[in-house]
Amino acid sequence: MPVYEYKCGRCAFLEVQYPIGSAPKTEECPTCGREARRVYSSPYLNRTPRPLTTAFDQSHKSAHEPEVVERGNSGAQQGEQRPTVSPKLKELVGEKAWTSAREARHPAAPSN
Repeated sequence: MPVYEYKCGRCAFLEVQYPIGSAPKTEECPTCGREARRVYSSPYLNRTPRPLTTAFDQSHKSAHEPEVVERGNSGAQQGEQRPTVSPKLKELVGEKAWTSAREARHPAAPSN
C-alpha cells in the first residue's frame, strides 16, 4: 500500500497509508489536530532491493561505453589457452558437427 505524506503548518510531516487513488487532500494532524495538507514527494527509491539497484547502476554506467574487463591469471600458465566451450558439448553434438564447427571461418574474418 502506498505511503502518502502530509505537512501540518504547525508540526512536521506525517505519513499515512491509503489504497492507490483514495488519499484525501487533507488529513488531521495527530499531534495538534489541525488540518495537514498533502504534499507530493519522490518515491522511496532507497527501498529498492540491493541487487536491482546494483543492476540499474551498472546499466547506467555502461550505457555510453562498455566496461573494460581485464583477464586475471586464474590458474592458467601464461600463453596457455583454456577451453572456452565445455568438453561435454563435443559429446552432445557429435564428432562430425564438432569438427566442422571448429574449422568453420567467421564471416567477418579476413580471407587468406
